[in-house]
Amino acid sequence: MKHKSNYHHRNPNNQTNHNHRRRSSVRRIRAKRLFMVICMLIVISCTLLLGSAFASAHDSGEKDTNNKYYKCIEVAPGETLWTIADRYASTEYDSYQEYINEVIQINQMDCSTLYADQKLIIPYYAEAILCRGTLRRYLYSICAYAIAFCRILYK
Repeated sequence: MKHKSNYHHRNPNNQTNHNHRRRSSVRRIRAKRLFMVICMLIVISCTLLLGSAFASAHDSGEKDTNNKYYKCIEVAPGETLWTIADRYASTEYDSYQEYINEVIQINQMDCSTLYADQKLIIPYYAEAILCRGTLRRYLYSICAYAIAFCRILYK
């Protein structure tokens, strides 16, 4: 007569697979966190370097010049890269085509087709005006964009 016990035998292969999946999941989470930390350190380092460069330029009394900036726009119905170039390209670009090529590269576009309500990051030049608080707002906006980018990356 066999003795029945309340102990259920576990399949060792099933337990091993479960542990392996769990360890893999933990490794992926740790890798993502490490990547985010590295990205944030790079952004903070670049922000500090840019901030110190702007501060030293402002303190030395150098003449303010046109600086390159970036902003996000929403494409209107019927809008093309050429109409955007006509609006935002400045004399710093040799041609509209040079500006369009940069917009395509920045936005990692495969073709030049635009869609209504599409978001684009576009470059533009403007006079640099450094006054009290401007540098702080500029550095804050860089950090905010970096954090938003990391959140989009890991959704």
